[in-house]
Amino acid sequence: MYPSPENSGTTTDVSKNEPPPPWPQPPGIFSEGKHFHPHAFLKTVKQIYEQVFLQPSGESPALEQEAFAMMLLDRSTTLKEGTVLKEGTVLFKLYEELEIDESTPDALLTVHNGIKHLHVEYLQEHWDS
Repeated sequence: MYPSPENSGTTTDVSKNEPPPPWPQPPGIFSEGKHFHPHAFLKTVKQIYEQVFLQPSGESPALEQEAFAMMLLDRSTTLKEGTVLKEGTVLFKLYEELEIDESTPDALLTVHNGIKHLHVEYLQEHWDS
C-alpha cells in the first residue's frame, strides 16, 4: 500500500509483488498513490546529490530525503561490462503497478532483465568522473 498526501492518508495498492516506496517521499514524485513522475524524480536525484556530495551543509537530511535515498539505493543498478547498454549506465527499477507520467521521453526508459527502468543520467555522469 502506498500512502499519498493528495488522498488524505488513504492507501492504494502499488503491487502485490514488491514493497511500497519508503515514506515520506519528497513532493511531486508520486501522486494519487498510483502515478510516478520521472521528471520530479530526476530533479530530486540532482538536488539531493548536490546537497550531500557537492555542497554538504553538515545538517541531517530531512525524512523525505532519507526515504528517497533509501528507495534510490534499493532500486538502482549500475550496469557492468557485457550488457547491451553502456557500462556504467545507472538505471532505476520502476514500480510495476504505477503509471508513468505520459510526458516522459521514451529515451529515458529502458527494459533491463524484463523489467522497465528509468535512466538516471545525472548519476552516471557524476559517478564516472
